[in-house]
Amino acid sequence: MFTKKTLFLLLLFINSIPIGISIYAQKPKSREELEARKKENIRQIAEIKNILNKTTNKKEANLGQLKAINKQVSVKVKQIELINQDLNSLSAEIKELIKINAELTNEYIKLKKEYGQMIYSGSKSHNNFTSLNFLFSSESFNQLFLRYNYLKQIAKARQKQAIEIDKIIVELKAKQTALQNKKKQQKGVLTERVEESKDLEQIKTKQQQITEKLIQKEGELKKQLAERKRAVKQLENLISNMIEKEIKRTRKVENSLSEKKTESKTDKKETGIKELPDEGENSNTIKMNSSEANISSAFSAAKARLPWPVRSGFISEAFGSHPHEVLKGITVPNDGIEIQTNTGEAVRSVFDGTVMVVDNSIIGMGSVVAIQHGNYFTIYGKLRNVSVEAGQKVKARDSIGTVMEGKDGTSEVQFQVWKNTIRQNPEKWLLHR
Repeated sequence: MFTKKTLFLLLLFINSIPIGISIYAQKPKSREELEARKKENIRQIAEIKNILNKTTNKKEANLGQLKAINKQVSVKVKQIELINQDLNSLSAEIKELIKINAELTNEYIKLKKEYGQMIYSGSKSHNNFTSLNFLFSSESFNQLFLRYNYLKQIAKARQKQAIEIDKIIVELKAKQTALQNKKKQQKGVLTERVEESKDLEQIKTKQQQITEKLIQKEGELKKQLAERKRAVKQLENLISNMIEKEIKRTRKVENSLSEKKTESKTDKKETGIKELPDEGENSNTIKMNSSEANISSAFSAAKARLPWPVRSGFISEAFGSHPHEVLKGITVPNDGIEIQTNTGEAVRSVFDGTVMVVDNSIIGMGSVVAIQHGNYFTIYGKLRNVSVEAGQKVKARDSIGTVMEGKDGTSEVQFQVWKNTIRQNPEKWLLHR
C-alpha cells in the first residue's frame, strides 16, 4: 500500500520533471558568421593570386607585385585568425556537449532508478490487491473518489516518467552524434590551419625575395616616387580648381537670385537654393538647388554601400600618408586609394552624377574623370579609353573607361571622394569586401 511518504515523493517528482528538457537547448552559434568570413577571405586570396599572376608576366620585380603579395600576407593572416576563432568556438561547443552528455546520462540513470522503484512498488501493491482494498475500505463516497484520483495520479506519474526517459534517450543519442561531428569538424579545421600556415610561410618567403630585389633598385624607386608625388600634386590642383570654380559659379547664381528677390519683394516663392548644414566656412561650400541637394543627400546616405569602381580588385594603397613599401623613412601621400585590378578592367561610376572633367594632361595618371554628385565629387585616375565627356549625365555602375596598365605591368585605379573642398577616405564609402 502506498504510504503518505511515497505519495509525497511521487508528487515532488511530478513537479520536478523538466518540460521538454529545455535546459539542454543549445546556445546561439557564431560559427556561421566565421564560415562566411572565411569564404570571403578565400575569394579575396584567389582574386589577388589571379591579379598577381598577370602582374608577374613582367620578369623584373616591381612595386605592384610587392603590393599584391603584401595584401596576400594580410588576408592570409586574417584567415588564420578566423581559423583560430573557429577552433576556439568548436572547443567551447565540444566542452558544452560533453557537459550536457554527462548531465543527460546522470538524469537518465536517476530517472531509470526511480522508475524501477515505482514499478516494483506498483507490482507489489497489485499482487496483494492493495489498490482494491485501498479503494473499497473507503468510509464514504467522497473518500473513494479522492483515493481513485490519487491512484490515477500515480499511474500518470509512471507514464510521464517513462515518456521523459524516452525523450532523454533520444536527446542523449543526438548529443553524442553532435559531439562526434564537432570533433570531426575540429580535426578538419586543425588540418586547414596547418595548410594555411605553410602557405603563409611560402608567401612570406616570396615577399622577402621581392623586397630584397627592390632594395637594390633604390635609385629607380626614388625617381618613381618623385614622379608619383608630382602627379599627385597636379591631380590635387586639378580637383581643387574644379571645385573652386563650381563654388564660385553656384554663389554667382545665388547672388543673382538674391538680387532678383530684393527687387521683387512681392514674390515670396522659394528660389530652390538650399545649403546643407555643417559644411564649415560658407566660402568653401557649394550652393545647391533642390535637385542637387537631393542627389547630395542620397550620396551621403549611401556611405559604406557604394559599389566599387571596378568589379574585381583589392586596395593596394590606403588613404593618407603611409610608409613606402621599400624605402625606409620615406612616406607616400595619397588623397584617395589605389585599387589594383586586372588589365583592361572596366572602370565604373559609383553613383549617379554629372561628369565635370575629363583630363589627360597629368603624366603617370593616364586619363582622369571627375563626377559631381551634388556637393560630393568622385575622382577616377589612371584610366584609358575614356567613354564619357564633360557635361554628360551618368548612372551608378555606368562604364566610364578602362584601367590603364603601368610600365611595370600593374593595373591600378586611383579613386578619390571629396565633399566640397574636404578629402574623404574612399574606403569608408565603398561596400565592404
